[in-house]
Amino acid sequence: MHKIKVAITGWGSLSPLGTEHPLIWDHYLSNRHFFSRIATRAGGVWGAPITRNVEAIFNSISQHKRYRHLDPVVWYAIAASR
Repeated sequence: MHKIKVAITGWGSLSPLGTEHPLIWDHYLSNRHFFSRIATRAGGVWGAPITRNVEAIFNSISQHKRYRHLDPVVWYAIAASR
C-alpha cells in the first residue's frame, strides 16, 4: 500500500467564539463565556449557539448545488476550511 503524506497548513473554526482568528483568540483569552439560555418546547437549556455569521456561511454552502447532497458534517468542514 502506498503511503500518502498529508500536511495541515492552517486551521479554521466555526464556533460561538467566531470565525476570524484574531477574534477567536481574543475570546479564548477573555474571562467571558458564550453560553446563553436557549428556549425549547420543554423549557430551556444552556448552550453556546453559533453566530449569525457562521449560520450564513453554513447556509450558503448547504444551498449550493454541488454540496447540498453531502452530509451536514461535510458542510461544516468546508465552511471551516475557508
